[in-house]
Amino acid sequence: MDIQLEDIKGEPVGYECTEGFGLAAVQIGVLERIFVMDIQLEDIKGEPVGYECTGKFCMINPEITEL
Repeated sequence: MDIQLEDIKGEPVGYECTEGFGLAAVQIGVLERIFVMDIQLEDIKGEPVGYECTGKFCMINPEITEL
């Protein structure tokens, strides 16, 4: 799935930001449950987060399952 986010003026919108943002998929014409996250090696204060897996992730219609 390739989605180009744009603001109301048609300019591309990047999701690289410090605190994040929310957008309902229906607002961009996609009737799916989607979220994108970027897990960094450090938090905004420069402290290590301690996660083994970092980078950008896109979840489409995620399901919570029992372990």
